Amino acid sequence: MLCAGIPRSGSTWLYNAARLLLAKQFGEANVHGAWIEQYDASNPAAWHVVKVHEPDESLAWRANVVLTSRRDLRDIAASAWNRGWISDETSALTFVDSVIRQHQFWQQRCAFEMVYERMRIDPAGELCRVAAALSISIDPAAAAGIVRAIEALGHDDASERDFDPANLLHKKHIMDGRVGYHSETLPADLLARINDRAATWLAAGGYSS
Repeated sequence: MLCAGIPRSGSTWLYNAARLLLAKQFGEANVHGAWIEQYDASNPAAWHVVKVHEPDESLAWRANVVLTSRRDLRDIAASAWNRGWISDETSALTFVDSVIRQHQFWQQRCAFEMVYERMRIDPAGELCRVAAALSISIDPAAAAGIVRAIEALGHDDASERDFDPANLLHKKHIMDGRVGYHSETLPADLLARINDRAATWLAAGGYSS
């Protein structure tokens, strides 16, 4: 299965939710999770959970299930700004265009789309929706336990690795998870340009300008 969420949209949360749900249902030894560039297709585990961002038709065709995620594009841009991925209007608008392209591709092919804002309000409820997409039955207590397990995940910042190979969390992975914090992070003129550039996408997702 693919966890094909767009960057900075809770895609790693979604990946770990799917990975831990499958591990609870079928046993950890039967689940192989990996970032696409480290994925070993020959791994004997019954379930393969692969995280990817870039559109890939061959991967989508091979996957039994595709999960994706979305978040207010302006909060995604704010997160990218804080991480230093973008630093001016040109890089920001290029990034925004890329995110929209990724999301449109995966949304058309997914069995379930995790909504970041909904997950922040009710993570256990969103986890149950992920479970339903995987045809896994889970009770509220077990869902709450997996949410706690996800929240306890981390990355050893002293490690030489850029990200943890199991949970895929990067060093200083979570910059600011608040909903709507773009208004205090992005320059006003850049925010206005993003609102204009992505007006159709924002309106389709129910994000007010």
